[in-house]
Amino acid sequence: EEYTFLAPSNNPPYIAAMRAFQNQVPSVPLVALFETAFFGEVPERTLTYSVPYEWKDKLGIRRYGFHGASHRAASERAQELLGRKDIRHISIHLGGSSSLAAIRNGVALDCSFGVSPQSGIPHNNRTGDVDGYAVLFAMKRLNVGVDEMAKILASKSGLAGMSGTSGDMRDIEAGIAKGDPRCPVDLDVFVQAIRNYIGAFLVELGSVDVVTFSGGIGENGASTREAVCRGLEFVGIELDRAKNAGARNETKISAESSKVPVYIVPADEERIVSRAS
Repeated sequence: EEYTFLAPSNNPPYIAAMRAFQNQVPSVPLVALFETAFFGEVPERTLTYSVPYEWKDKLGIRRYGFHGASHRAASERAQELLGRKDIRHISIHLGGSSSLAAIRNGVALDCSFGVSPQSGIPHNNRTGDVDGYAVLFAMKRLNVGVDEMAKILASKSGLAGMSGTSGDMRDIEAGIAKGDPRCPVDLDVFVQAIRNYIGAFLVELGSVDVVTFSGGIGENGASTREAVCRGLEFVGIELDRAKNAGARNETKISAESSKVPVYIVPADEERIVSRAS
């Protein structure tokens, strides 16, 4: 509850569910697995923001990372698919909320999320990364208070805010088909943000042995996957367009000539959460 301001779309329903179970079945133990748990070994240099030290020391302002259960599940499955644990892995979870993680040997080294789930790449209706001074400038010019701006960033931004649609990728693709001028830009911004993190993680990992796509868009968005991987042959990533277009469930979508295998790995967060109990 103390951190609800940072996660307004996540913490309140989670807390409500915990209390409902506690009331209905008080004798059953409740286990909470934090989204940040998978990122417990991220290096200090990666989790530290260039802000006054007191912010980190007293307020806990640092990069935490989220979607931990999904990225952990993808990591474990990637190790199984490649038949070894010593792999450099870029896990891409795309959906209503989206993120990427850089993973070496099953250990997360970096994540596109920061101190809140509003950060990183653009989400359905959440902003993703934005210059802090742009937010402050808008607050002054629009005479908007902190709580109102928080609502704008957390519910009226992202893909929905840029395009004027619901933010659902299917609506954006429909808008592109209809000639809506804002929707192609929306998709381009989304894809470029993903590719920027791929580039950063390639540097962090030194290379990559496998790439996985998870989440609603990651598992079902063939055109998004193709756009993300387009032109990455120079780092060994090459999609098979036919396989990608017809892909369903878990499957390998990279070309036979691709040095780096690319898989769709359905998100399996439930298994990770249940195992934690």
